[in-house]
Amino acid sequence: MKTKGMLESEISQAIIKFEKDYMGRGPLETRTFLIEDMVLVRLRKVLTPAELKLAGDESASRRALSNKCGMNCSNTVVRFWKPRSPAFLTRK
Repeated sequence: MKTKGMLESEISQAIIKFEKDYMGRGPLETRTFLIEDMVLVRLRKVLTPAELKLAGDESASRRALSNKCGMNCSNTVVRFWKPRSPAFLTRK
């Protein structure tokens, strides 16, 4: 049986791999926390200056891209951790 720390590490590595494969680069720091029935993944320094500007744009195309990326990340987490009632928080 895997420990909590092992699961957190595997999820972090899977998210880093996803970011590198899907986005072409990964975050400088990734930290995963399993808290009761939640998975919290913190990514630091993952956006380029252009993406930071785009993140401030509330256009429909930005929301669509954000939703697609969010769902792909959610699916990556679910591969490792099967919550009883999945609920995912997305970026603001």
